[in-house]
Amino acid sequence: MRELAAIVAMDSHRIIGVNGGLPWHLPADLKRFAALTTGHTVMMGSTTWRGLPDRYRPLPRRSNVIITRSADFAAAESVPAGVIVASDPIEFSNSWLKESSEDEILWIIGGAKLYASMIPRCSRVELTIVDGAFQGDTYLEPFEDEFTLVDEQESDGCKFLSLTRKPKKNL
Repeated sequence: MRELAAIVAMDSHRIIGVNGGLPWHLPADLKRFAALTTGHTVMMGSTTWRGLPDRYRPLPRRSNVIITRSADFAAAESVPAGVIVASDPIEFSNSWLKESSEDEILWIIGGAKLYASMIPRCSRVELTIVDGAFQGDTYLEPFEDEFTLVDEQESDGCKFLSLTRKPKKNL
């Protein structure tokens, strides 16, 4: 069965980014990110794509999808073969969900606009809470009320939370 999920890290003020990148370097969080997303599909906005270090672009052992409204993004950015460029995340995810029944996860990995449009469609969120407050320019909108905490683990400099969508209430 296919699943839509999001993975995101934020600080105590909901900051998730600065100048197109992460405002922190947490090896434990990067290791968790790789463990969860490797072998699956990752969807990101163009700013997130540009923020990846060159040596990790595209993210290895994952199908990479870039969402952008720019019609010439692939040519202008020299996007490698095999990387999918799409303009509408909801249209892409609907099509992706219908492709086959094999177990697969489409991970939403940023940025803020993509999280805002896709977290309401996700069945789970893997959230890292980074210790402290950082300078940043990109924030994560609140979403937690729609999810239930199912697991929590402490790590160096952060906390890992696994959240699943609450069942819809029948009226």
